[in-house]
Amino acid sequence: MTDQQQPPEIVSVILTHLKEDRPEELLPIVKQEERKQELALLAWDLVPLLCEFLTHDLQYSRRCVVTGAAEILVYLAEISNPKELLLVLLEQADTHQDDIKFRKLLKPVQICLLRHPGKRTHCLAVALETFNAHIAALPLPEEHQFEGREKLLLDFDECVSRATLVIPEYLDFLQPFVEDVSWKEHDKNHRDARRRMITELTSTLIGVLSRPLAFLDLAHDLVENQKFAKSDSRVCAEAVMKMLAMIHPNLVSAFLNMLDENEALKKAADRHDDMANLQMPLHTLGLHVFVYLAFGEHIGNESLPQIYTPLYLLQVCLPAARHLLTAKESLLVAKGLSLLRSRLQSFAPLSLSLKQINKDDITATIDSLACVMTSSKVKEVCQHGVKILSELLNVFDQPARYTFLQYIMKTSSEISLIGHSISLLKNEIDEALLTEPPPPCFIGPSLHTLLQTIFSLPRKEETDLLENSDIIMAALNLLRYLVIRDPNNRTAFWDHLPEIEGSYLKQLRRGINMSRAHYQLEMKQLSESGKSLIPHDFELCVGGKDMPRMGVAQQKNVIQSALYAFDMMESLMSRAAELIQQRKNAA
Repeated sequence: MTDQQQPPEIVSVILTHLKEDRPEELLPIVKQEERKQELALLAWDLVPLLCEFLTHDLQYSRRCVVTGAAEILVYLAEISNPKELLLVLLEQADTHQDDIKFRKLLKPVQICLLRHPGKRTHCLAVALETFNAHIAALPLPEEHQFEGREKLLLDFDECVSRATLVIPEYLDFLQPFVEDVSWKEHDKNHRDARRRMITELTSTLIGVLSRPLAFLDLAHDLVENQKFAKSDSRVCAEAVMKMLAMIHPNLVSAFLNMLDENEALKKAADRHDDMANLQMPLHTLGLHVFVYLAFGEHIGNESLPQIYTPLYLLQVCLPAARHLLTAKESLLVAKGLSLLRSRLQSFAPLSLSLKQINKDDITATIDSLACVMTSSKVKEVCQHGVKILSELLNVFDQPARYTFLQYIMKTSSEISLIGHSISLLKNEIDEALLTEPPPPCFIGPSLHTLLQTIFSLPRKEETDLLENSDIIMAALNLLRYLVIRDPNNRTAFWDHLPEIEGSYLKQLRRGINMSRAHYQLEMKQLSESGKSLIPHDFELCVGGKDMPRMGVAQQKNVIQSALYAFDMMESLMSRAAELIQQRKNAA
């Protein structure tokens, strides 16, 4: 229909009624039996005109008009040639701009697909490609860094509200096709078509998990001992997992098969095979969120065969947990922590050894947790990282714990993590001393190896004591503990005390005196001059952001805090020396 041609009478009637806000009068006219054939023939021209009324603005100012236009589209889908109408509907949907148009086109497209069983597999793939692009284009929420009950506010974020409005309707669109290919018996003659549909639907559902659901809060936890209503995001996630479970009742097998297929597609792409051009790999993030929901939140695995051991499931889940832990977004990191904690809760303390699991898998997980503990901007996430590191070590026997603590102390560059590992070592020694005889890994030569690492200053007395304060304070606490807890030398610690006194404590004492003198001089200069010690052309940048310049009062506070830190070190060291001398006198 060109611009010069007058539109047919029925088209003019439809447009007039919609423009004049009289859609309720329109449907009885449109659905008259004698007009059915005419409308079916005009559908190709009528669809674009009707889609002009499917806008966000009209949805909130003239909702009845949007509803009326959508109902006519549904009717056209019921009476027109499904193959031809599908093409024009998908052309209208291929904009990625207006959610209202997207949502209102889902039903007529679904009807066309269901009315076209002969070519449904190919047509569904085309439709999913169009609709998936719209879902992937949905904006993601900002990084709010909420904690505890504050996370309940996430549902009020505009991007979250938009996603949780669109996704349920998209899942309703997918539902009949998922049911059609579910795991029940099918005609052998249609197995290939069914297999292709399963691939397309699985890719779509994993894509929804990858974006936007991965970036929403999908947990349903106890907060302050109260179970709150599920968030809209959680409801969407459960619906996606329910569909995936219908297609793949064994979630473990499904996940491993998906990984294998992805690997095969990547290899095919490297070889430039035709296989890589026919099928895209599944979204890696979506696969890991799938694992988190199935084995961290326990969604959709009711039908999972009870044949998998906790160790096997841990090995399956560790790569996904590590991937989530190393993400920048705090909600993704929280998912990784939840997944890891859920798997660890299946084990009793001391139940695993290094003979049962790949050591490198655990050290890589420790590195990921270290990144969380030291880099996360959300305090709650950091604290969970610390707890889960302890829980991870706790499921292993003493030789494995020794190996991992030694790994942290010798390879980590994170001062706070090394300090925490020294505290964990103190707990292990305490547990060992309650056993008769004590396990050899935390006494004698094995312990001495760790103590040599702990009681060592990297640059002797010139070491930056403030930078290394976490390690130094933990080491002095360990020294004081050993003097008090092991007077009978069951750990053989006393055999190596002269070495600690002659090098570490002597160097530390000189370092404290030198550092204190330096900071006292800085304080004196500040007080006498009243001017900043920081040059005017000096700029401090943290995390890519310029930090504000410190005034004289702030600089004094920093220096005073440093002097307090030196006093704390000296106090601990003096107390340890006093206890050592008492022990020597008693001997």
